[in-house]
Amino acid sequence: MVRVDGKPMDLTPARLPLRAGTYRVALAQGERTLAEETVALGEDDVRSLNRDLTAELAPAPRPTATTPASEEAPPPAATPAATSPAATAARAESPPTAEPSVATAAPTATGKGRLDVTSPGLYGEVWINNRPYGFPPLVAQGLPAGPARLEVRVNGVVKRKLTVDVVADQSTAVRIR
Repeated sequence: MVRVDGKPMDLTPARLPLRAGTYRVALAQGERTLAEETVALGEDDVRSLNRDLTAELAPAPRPTATTPASEEAPPPAATPAATSPAATAARAESPPTAEPSVATAAPTATGKGRLDVTSPGLYGEVWINNRPYGFPPLVAQGLPAGPARLEVRVNGVVKRKLTVDVVADQSTAVRIR
């Protein structure tokens, strides 16, 4: 999302007509600001902001089985859902579903798998087990085997949600319509 002076304007890539002046332009993913810059525009100026945000968009590494923290911390699927106002509003508007909760479902296998996610009909941010993974097409690697909760959020609002089985040592293709 491109924000100008704190106001969400458009998804990237974006072309924004602005009057002469000084603006604070930010690139954000959900509530997280990835890059920010002050831009001074004169009359009839055209500015391009191009940033490689690969490192900022990469999901945070998870503790491995050999890491002592994994013995004390709950599995990633058991972490509570996001508490941002947008996430709270999305949960309040969504009717309860009969889907089993990912936090209480027993994994079907041990190990790690991957999801290859595409979404030709809906462009939004993909969240897996309450963590942002970026925009499709994407590959989410190192996911724990078993059910994974997948959501597509557009401007912070959940538009699609489904549960996908991650198979250990395999890639699973997911196409979101």
